[in-house]
Amino acid sequence: MKQEGRFDRTHSMKRTFVSISSLRLVGVASFCLIFSCAQAMEYETLRLRFPDLGQELTDVLGDPHWVLSIRESDGLAGPGFDADSSFALFHPGQTASVLAYPTWPEHAIREGIFRPAGAVYPFGVRSGELALNWKGGVAAYFHGELARIDGPSSRSPDFFDWPGFLDLLESAPVDEAFRGDPWLVDWTDVAHKTRLSGFDRRRLVPRPASLQHFILPFDGPWFPSSPFGALIRGGTGSGTELSSTDEVDSLVSLQGIFRYRNGIGGWFLSPSCVVPRLQL
Repeated sequence: MKQEGRFDRTHSMKRTFVSISSLRLVGVASFCLIFSCAQAMEYETLRLRFPDLGQELTDVLGDPHWVLSIRESDGLAGPGFDADSSFALFHPGQTASVLAYPTWPEHAIREGIFRPAGAVYPFGVRSGELALNWKGGVAAYFHGELARIDGPSSRSPDFFDWPGFLDLLESAPVDEAFRGDPWLVDWTDVAHKTRLSGFDRRRLVPRPASLQHFILPFDGPWFPSSPFGALIRGGTGSGTELSSTDEVDSLVSLQGIFRYRNGIGGWFLSPSCVVPRLQL
């Protein structure tokens, strides 16, 4: 999942599902049609380019359904998408976050199991396309949290240095563990503090964690929820050490999903098991 680029959209783009802040697609499409006729010149239409998930993951799970969410800097949802062509509308003059969650409904892998790819509009726009990538997903999530949380307008997402932030994700002065996986940070907490007193890169440290021993119930490979995490190849009955925090994390295999938090784990069969077995 570390490689980024195009994937074969001939098949998988036809399977793209779209969700815009819980609005129903039919309602959104109707809104887009009416709105675009009245104010077509006020919005920019861009094609979204999705990242590569890696050959091993797609060999195991197949092509994903992408669930999309867009949020403007004022906290409002964007005007809509065309699910078949994966075009999105953006309001020039405002920043916007685009999150793309890979999902596999046939395996009961829903939105939020895997971390999203994404981008912050208008940064990265090239030739009518907005490229979504994995570090852009971190930036887009942080943008959405800044937009959602109240604070001075001078600290809104529109006034944030997004190119500098993306550079910071790979910068030497930040915590080494953070550079390895920026999803280890509590971005909601960082957003609250940024809206209150401004951005400080010294806050970019992983949330408190402890190593916990778990027994994985199914054959591997096990794919981490973060695209920056390490693949686990252990099989049934194998023990592994996982870094556990107060946030729910996941490992995904073809047979099911293992979720864990604060040293407690539960597994869910694919595709329809809803009652977990807890491991203390």
